Amino acid sequence: MVVERALQVLIVEDNPADTYLIEEAMRAEDPACKTIVVADGDSALQYLSEQRPDIVVLDLNLPRRDGVEVLEFIRAEHHLVGVVVVIFSSSPRDAIVRKAPQADAHIQKPFDLEVFLQVGAKIMTCFREARSSGQR
Repeated sequence: MVVERALQVLIVEDNPADTYLIEEAMRAEDPACKTIVVADGDSALQYLSEQRPDIVVLDLNLPRRDGVEVLEFIRAEHHLVGVVVVIFSSSPRDAIVRKAPQADAHIQKPFDLEVFLQVGAKIMTCFREARSSGQR
């Protein structure tokens, strides 16, 4: 019998309200997923130096180091190959894509609560697509 470990999701977000909603949206999609939250780029790099999550939900506008620097670190580190990175930003989607083209997905933060809670489904869809295509 193979026992799969819980999905590990690193949320890099400095807004506590957004963090809470992302966690709720992720748990709605996968109640067993484990979320880890850090609020700035330096803490993200420290965590990623020692751990390997399955998914990183990454805001671009962070204190200390910004999300682009965190994304570049993820893509440069051998032990992080295969980690799915979803950029989650309040910037317009085309600006998000221009700033972070190496991400697996780009989601603009919704302002409507109902739409926000559907973000978990979008993140999980991206994760499944990346996993099945073998890209990451």
